Amino acid sequence: LSASSAKQLLPPGNPPMTKAISNQERSNYYEIAKPDVDGKCTNSGLDPEIANAVTLLRWCDALVFVYPTWWFNVPGALKSFFDRTLLPHVAFSLPPADLQSEREGPSTTSTGLVPLLTNIKKVGVVTTYGAPKPVALLAGDNGRQMISRAIRPLFNKECPMVWMGLYNIHGSSLKERQSFLSNVENRFRRF
Repeated sequence: LSASSAKQLLPPGNPPMTKAISNQERSNYYEIAKPDVDGKCTNSGLDPEIANAVTLLRWCDALVFVYPTWWFNVPGALKSFFDRTLLPHVAFSLPPADLQSEREGPSTTSTGLVPLLTNIKKVGVVTTYGAPKPVALLAGDNGRQMISRAIRPLFNKECPMVWMGLYNIHGSSLKERQSFLSNVENRFRRF
């Protein structure tokens, strides 16, 4: 993970985590990041690498994801980052029992979860596609849907998302790729 002075976090592309998920993480998924009896988030049950990533997620105010779109989705390494860091008690909590029967309550998102990473106020994505844009959209553009509809609601409720995709990369000219990079540079200079 790399962090800039503006509290922006750029999660790694490959590999995000050097070790496979442990049996402890797998069997204690809903409890592993639970705060201690004093309500403090110690991350003590997490693998040190995951604990560091969680600390950075709680610190930053912007996230930028840069990756190639594979099969209309994020690469497995980025999906692993999401699975291992966007944990209960880190990224979200379940709504109070009196709100669980309702899909939305005053403190829940459209997903029915209570967001906990409200410090994150901006999300940016830069990605490339092998397919033309109409094909990516027809296929559902799952990576875009996952980040915008499932992950972004775990952040600040006013969190905008900047999405920059270079479609049909294999059929694009050098001039088109250079223009895309220039547009990315200009857009993220203001990010």
